[in-house]
Amino acid sequence: MTNPFDNTSEDLYDVEALVHFLPTGDGGLKNGLQSGAWAHFHYTNENWHVWLHFRDAPWVWPGESQAVYLRFQDPLPQLGRIGAGTPFVLKYAHAFAYGSVTAVLNLENNAQQQLASLENS
Repeated sequence: MTNPFDNTSEDLYDVEALVHFLPTGDGGLKNGLQSGAWAHFHYTNENWHVWLHFRDAPWVWPGESQAVYLRFQDPLPQLGRIGAGTPFVLKYAHAFAYGSVTAVLNLENNAQQQLASLENS
């Protein structure tokens, strides 16, 4: 998937989080991850596709922590379920990072835009 939201404007993103990327030896990725990548955001026993934008650097490496802007592919189901302090895991086939939401940014507006788009289709 290509990240259509690879931009530094907070208005594009649903939430901000602090993410701790596991070292390779502890099950983390073998290589760095570039801003604009997607991952599964796992919380409440469900996986959701998110695009990642690293706030302070274009790449993150195993063992590092980074502030991350997240944009859900499907923001509507997240309304009322996610807030500051919500813990989560990032994964592909297995978990490679964990974190917690530090701020809800534009989730409500993005979910309302998604709802309007669904109603008009």
